[in-house]
Amino acid sequence: MKLSRIYDTIVLNRTYEHFLTHLRTPFDDVNKAHLVMLSETRILPEETVKKIKEGLIRYDTLRGFPGRKPEEVEDYFFYAEKTLSEFIGETAAGSLHIARSRNDMDTTLFRMAMRENIAAWIRRLIQLLEAMIAHGRRHLVTPIVLFTHGQPAQISSYAHYLGAMVAEMLETVTMQRQAYESVNGCPMGACAITTTGFPIDRSRVASLLGFSKPIANSYQAISTSHWLLVPVQHWILFLNDVTRFVEDMLHKSSFEVGILSYPDDLVQMSSIMPQKRNPVILEHIRIKAGMAMGVFQSFADLFHNTAYQDINENGDLTLDTLQKAVIEMMETIDLFEEAILKARIHAPRVEEIAMRSGITVTELADEIVRRERVAFRDAHYIVSRYVLEGSRYEALKHNFEEKTGRALSMTEETVREVLAPTHFIKIRTALGGPGAMDRAFEQLSQEVKAIGEQAEYERERLQASRRNLLEAFDQL
Repeated sequence: MKLSRIYDTIVLNRTYEHFLTHLRTPFDDVNKAHLVMLSETRILPEETVKKIKEGLIRYDTLRGFPGRKPEEVEDYFFYAEKTLSEFIGETAAGSLHIARSRNDMDTTLFRMAMRENIAAWIRRLIQLLEAMIAHGRRHLVTPIVLFTHGQPAQISSYAHYLGAMVAEMLETVTMQRQAYESVNGCPMGACAITTTGFPIDRSRVASLLGFSKPIANSYQAISTSHWLLVPVQHWILFLNDVTRFVEDMLHKSSFEVGILSYPDDLVQMSSIMPQKRNPVILEHIRIKAGMAMGVFQSFADLFHNTAYQDINENGDLTLDTLQKAVIEMMETIDLFEEAILKARIHAPRVEEIAMRSGITVTELADEIVRRERVAFRDAHYIVSRYVLEGSRYEALKHNFEEKTGRALSMTEETVREVLAPTHFIKIRTALGGPGAMDRAFEQLSQEVKAIGEQAEYERERLQASRRNLLEAFDQL
């Protein structure tokens, strides 16, 4: 049958090219796992199994898939069966398709590809989190100004600042790890919709392909979109956090704020203005993150009001677009890590903002409560007047005496020590505060390590499953 040239070019050829890039190895593994199961359940006689095995080996070593889809076939599946037929005859080649359909095969391949995407992302996030924790530990008392509502609010440490984002990302990685378990269910054996009358062993195929279990309901197996939509929602959340953090870093890098800057290898100059040092790496993080987020978000729109069936929205072209967005996301992570690790904090500028804005006076009010034994609201009023009157020690003394009727015992030197940014950081040792970041990083590090161990265990488990598959195939 001759296919429409337009349809063939725009849809089928692109599907075929995507298969060669992303799905060839999973396809081979599905063929081998299915044949092992057909043999072990005695659905196929031994002589037919050996013929198919011989054909698959010849197919792998002698010919394989051409770089472009042959005109006479619809897709990679029919090309594979046609070629296998040339080796071992149509009867034996067709027997490999007993108790399976392109429906359950395709969604199995897609899940295997998504499974690897999630695993690769988790491994990369673990590296990023480890790097951020190690970097944060070097900045436990490095002061930085934190803002609320766009205004200088309080002094904190760079470690505290980074630690907040580490905790956010760790939450997302944990959720994505749970999503991985949902993706890691095997559709094979669902066939077109309702399984088959043959005595297949779905659990055996799932195990050989590294899945944790078969999907119990065969209609869900070929109809669900959760394997795609759930993981991408977590990626959207992750990229949203990254772009918010980068926007805050851009604010801190502005000339008007001037807390952060970047080395020469991360800035670009203006072609006409010699003084410009543009931290464009932050903008490129936002660009790439935004492009990936747009693609991920589009999948929710793609499935809106589509039938709960086996449909092409769950298909090759969707996954091809996904793969490109995953590349953008992974490159976003690379740029983000570079920007985090190379950012420079300008301590003199932090000190200047602290003094001009009075953002450490919260601690002065607290110290007056503790040292002078006055009510917090009275201390708050005294310090508020002190700031309004130019942060002069004499004003502080006067307002204290006027409010309490007694002299302030704190000396001017003591007031300066209390207002120092480093003091503000160190004294905040309550859970979650900048003075408690050493133990906070220890806890975060343990959690990251645990997820890393899970990821490594899963990698080893998948490798062992594939070794078992190849050994079982070799023994046919």
